[in-house]
Amino acid sequence: MALIVQKYGGNLLSTPEKVLAVANKIKKLIDEGDQVVAVVSAMGKTTDELIDLAYKVSAKPIRRELDMLLSVGERISMSLLSMALNDLKVPAKSFTGSQSGILTESDHTQARIYDVKPIRIEAELAKKSMIIIAGFQGVSHMEKEITTLGRGGTDTTAVAMSYSLKADRCEIIKEVGGIYSADPAQISKAKRYEELNYDVALEATYWGAKILHFRAVELAKKLNIPIQIKHIDDPKITTTIRGDVKMLESQKIITISSVKNIAVCEFSSDLKKTLSEVGEFLKKNTLPWPQILATESTENSTKLFISSSDESLKVVIGAIKESKSYKNCDDQHSTVTATCFGSTNTDLSLKILEQLEKKNVHAEKIFYTPQSISVLVKSKDRDTAISALHELV
Repeated sequence: MALIVQKYGGNLLSTPEKVLAVANKIKKLIDEGDQVVAVVSAMGKTTDELIDLAYKVSAKPIRRELDMLLSVGERISMSLLSMALNDLKVPAKSFTGSQSGILTESDHTQARIYDVKPIRIEAELAKKSMIIIAGFQGVSHMEKEITTLGRGGTDTTAVAMSYSLKADRCEIIKEVGGIYSADPAQISKAKRYEELNYDVALEATYWGAKILHFRAVELAKKLNIPIQIKHIDDPKITTTIRGDVKMLESQKIITISSVKNIAVCEFSSDLKKTLSEVGEFLKKNTLPWPQILATESTENSTKLFISSSDESLKVVIGAIKESKSYKNCDDQHSTVTATCFGSTNTDLSLKILEQLEKKNVHAEKIFYTPQSISVLVKSKDRDTAISALHELV
């Protein structure tokens, strides 16, 4: 008998029919003798719809109240899945993040997990109950306020619970099983990897690969928790992410990924003053920090390269426009990234630029890490750039 933590995303739970299908798959595992803890996301686009609803009643929603609102989505999923399983004679119980013992820091809408004390979960597992946990949420360990973990929080919840429960497997169940050399929905010839190490997976997901959130990979690496990305209908279509996978340098480019929404914001102040002003106005408007990918600065000028979800990026830009040193912001950019070996000591960046030039795509900037080369392009050229760079894989 194995204890398996499985994460089910919103697309797999988007309709009552899909909820019933997931329930039947879980029942099959239980009938085979395994114990299952399912961590669920909100149904379909529920989270986006709730965010949209919030901004229809408030230009600047209070982040505490946003967390109260957004946490509802996962609670709907967990309750419906529990009902379906109980109808199948599987003794299932659902738990919110706070009931599951997920303790977080106090930062609303992007809280990080502080600790996990799954006392109630362990007690129910001892009774052979099947457990369903609302992902993406927890409770602040000091104030006892409901918090959410930000985008990809359900992935992170699954990894944290796997560690705390000493699970035998942590599985992320997807409609597209595994990690590919590019998004197979965009690149039909993309190839699947059976294994990747944490570092490669972290680079790919940080720079936009949607299959998994980079915070989950970051936590899995820290805790040494292997993750299996598994196809919902065919368990043979799987990629395992773990620390002991040797990635040979003979294959230089491994994956092509992309961050869709990048804004380049300019300020007439130095870097320290710019970050201080931006932080002030974000706090004033109860907004979380965006993902800062890079900065450029002189004594009198700073550029911030920032990213967030569609709606969040627009709201962030609207807030920082209040800064005295704000000049302008161009949000029509994307990055396209080659996760690779030899990013800084080979001619790979030149080959990438030459490849883009063949397709009439201009790279405005290059971001380097030890295992990736990311080019900044206009949003209109994003798909062309992805296709062009995948030819180098």
